[in-house]
Amino acid sequence: MRFCLALILFLFVGAQSMAIPLQKLQTNLGEVWLVEANQIPMVSVLLSFRAGAAFEPEGKSGLANYTATLLEETGAGPYDAQQLKDQIDDIGAQISIGASKLNFTVEITTLKEHLPRALELADLVLTQGRFDEADGLRVREALYANLKQSLESPQTVGARAFTRALYGKHPYGHFTSGELESLQKLTAADAKNFVTQQLNRANLKVSIIGQVNKTEVTELLNKYFANLPAGAKTNTIAEGPQEPGAKVLFTKREVPQAAVFMGHLGTSLHAPDRFAVMVLNYILGGGGFSSRLMEEVREKRGLAYSVYSSFDYMPFKGSFSVGLQTKNESVDEAIGLVKKEIRDIIASGVTDEEYKAAIDYLTGSFPLRLDTNSKILDNLDLLQTEGLPDDYLDTWVQNVKKVSKADVQKAAAKYLKPDEMVIVVVGGEKPALAQGK
Repeated sequence: MRFCLALILFLFVGAQSMAIPLQKLQTNLGEVWLVEANQIPMVSVLLSFRAGAAFEPEGKSGLANYTATLLEETGAGPYDAQQLKDQIDDIGAQISIGASKLNFTVEITTLKEHLPRALELADLVLTQGRFDEADGLRVREALYANLKQSLESPQTVGARAFTRALYGKHPYGHFTSGELESLQKLTAADAKNFVTQQLNRANLKVSIIGQVNKTEVTELLNKYFANLPAGAKTNTIAEGPQEPGAKVLFTKREVPQAAVFMGHLGTSLHAPDRFAVMVLNYILGGGGFSSRLMEEVREKRGLAYSVYSSFDYMPFKGSFSVGLQTKNESVDEAIGLVKKEIRDIIASGVTDEEYKAAIDYLTGSFPLRLDTNSKILDNLDLLQTEGLPDDYLDTWVQNVKKVSKADVQKAAAKYLKPDEMVIVVVGGEKPALAQGK
C-alpha cells in the first residue's frame, strides 16, 4: 500500500513540476473537487462542513466534537449502533467523523466496488441518525472524563489559558474539546439539533480522490446525501480577534517542570508573505533540532528538552506561539532567551546557512505533504474552505524558492513582537517576571 501511494505521489508531483490533476464537478451537493488516482482500487471522500467549534451556540462548548463522536457511536436508519458498525465492517470501509476549530468532517474510505454502499451508510449517519439518549449519555461521560483527565496536565492547562488570553471571547477561542461545565449539560437532542441546523449544503465542501471518474462521482452524489438541507447561508466569522496586549498569567501547580506558552496574534494563509513566514518559523523554532530556539535553549544551555515556535493560520489572524518546558527556577532565563532570539532575528535577519537549510528542507519535504490520499484530501479541503488559489499546491515549491533572506527579515519585523507577548506559566513557583520584576 505504501508503495502504491508513493507511486501516485510520483505521478502527481514527480520532479516538483507536474500539476495535481484536479477536476471540478457540479453536483446536487454543489461543486465537488476530484482527483482521479487509478493505481489502486480505493476511493476516499471528504465531506467538510463549515461547522466546527467556532460556530457552537452560547453555552454549548464542545457540541461539535460531541456530535461527531456520537454519530460514530449511535445507530442510523434501520440499524442500532452495533448493527451499523457491522454493516461498515462488512464492506471493509471506514467512516471517520471529527470536528476542529472551524470544520466538521466526514471521511469515507472504501474499495471502489463498495463505494455506493459506503456512501449509502454515510448518508444514513448524516440524515437518519438515531441519537439514542443512552448513547448520548455514554459519549458525554466519556468525553467529560477525557477532558477532566487532560486538565491534570500542565501543558493542557497552559495551552488553554494561552488561548483564552489571546482570543478572549472571539470564536477562535472556542475549544473543540469543550469545557467541563458545558459538557455536563450536552444531550443527544443537542447533537440532533446541531446536525439539523449546521450540517447543510451551504456549509459543505466535498473532495474526492481515488479510482473513480467524474461521471461516477456525479451520479453517486446526485443520489446520496440528497436529504441534506440546503441551508440559508454559509457559516462565517465577521471579524478577526483583537490584540490582547502584553500580559503574564501564572497558574500554581506542584510540578518540577513548568509549562511555558508565549506569543501573540500572527497572520493568515491569505497574507501575500505567508511563504516568508513559513521560512522564518522554520529557522526560528519550527525546524526541530535545526532551529535557533532549540540550539540556544536546549543544546547550548540545557534549559528545556523541547522548545518550538509555530504560526497557526486562520482566516483572519491566527496565533504565533512559542512553547517549552523548563525547571521552575529556569523560567525567567528561558523566557528571556526566547525574546532575545526573536529580537536578534528581527534586527539581524538569518544567516546564509540557516536560509539555505530552510529552503532545502521545505522544498525537499514537500512531497511528504501529499504522500497519502488522506493528506491530499486535507489539502484539497484547505484550498476549498479557505479560498486559496487553485494552483496553491502546484506553485508551492516555486513560492518557497522565491523567498529571499530579506523577505524573511521583513516578515520577522512585521509579525514578531517580543514586547507584546502573552506569557502563560504553569508551574511550582511564580517567576519574577510574573511579579512585575
